[in-house]
Amino acid sequence: YTGVWFASLSALPFSLILLNPKKATTLNSAVLLLLAFTALGNVVLLTSSPVYELHHYFSYLPRDLSTWKIHQASLALSHDLVHLKTALFSGRSAGFFQPVAAFPAFHSGYALLLFLAFRDRRCLRILFLAFWLAIVIGGIVLGYHGFSDTFIASLVALAMFPRGM
Repeated sequence: YTGVWFASLSALPFSLILLNPKKATTLNSAVLLLLAFTALGNVVLLTSSPVYELHHYFSYLPRDLSTWKIHQASLALSHDLVHLKTALFSGRSAGFFQPVAAFPAFHSGYALLLFLAFRDRRCLRILFLAFWLAIVIGGIVLGYHGFSDTFIASLVALAMFPRGM
C-alpha cells in the first residue's frame, strides 16, 4: 500500500506530460488546491488514524506488516509536533491525535483526480479507477484513514476538477 502510494506521486509529472496543456494545468491546480485543503485540515483539526483509536479492531493485521512499522515510526518522529499542535489548537490530550492520518485523506483525493484527468482514455481510466479503489480500500483496511477521511477527500477532489474537462 505504502509503496503504491509513493509510486503514485511520480505519476503526476508523467500525467502532466501526457495530458493536453489545459487539462494538465487543471490537474496541477486541483492537486495543489487539494494539498492546501488537506494541509489546512491537518493543522486545524486534530485527526486520528483509526488504528490508534481502535487498536483491537486491526488485530487481524500481521505484526510484521510494514503498516505497523510506519505507524510506530510516525509516532516516534512526531511526538513533539503532537504536543505543539495540541497546545496550540485544543485542550484535548495529545494521546488522541496522531498525524499519521490527515483529514481529509489527500492521497484518496489525489488518486481520484488522476482518474478524472484520464477518464477519456479507456485503459488509463481503468488503471486509475483501480488505483483509486485500492488507495481508498487499503487506507481503511490498514487503519490509515476512516471512511469519512476518504469520502470527504473524494468529494473535494470532485469539486475541484471541472466536469467538462
